[in-house]
Amino acid sequence: MDFWVTKNGRKMPVETMSDSHLLNAQRSVRDRLTSLGNFQHNSSVFAPSEDTIAYDDFEEALESSYKKESALFRVANMLNDEIRRRNLQPIKPRAKVERIKIKTSRR
Repeated sequence: MDFWVTKNGRKMPVETMSDSHLLNAQRSVRDRLTSLGNFQHNSSVFAPSEDTIAYDDFEEALESSYKKESALFRVANMLNDEIRRRNLQPIKPRAKVERIKIKTSRR
């Protein structure tokens, strides 16, 4: 039996989730995977130089993102399996535009 862990830490069997809860959970996990993928992609462009102190923190954050991604993929697969079993249609992803904010000094 597979379990979904709610925000307050309660374990809920996936089979007992309502259809709307299941679909919203799947969309949430998918959104989080997208955000992690964006972070990992952008990190290759904006990574600090390896000879700086900031690089250690950057490397740790990147490694942590890969661990989170792996765990989320397992959860996504579990939810997707249940959605297919119930013959449901997933909710469309939210449209998010990631923008890089650049501070400029005005003279």
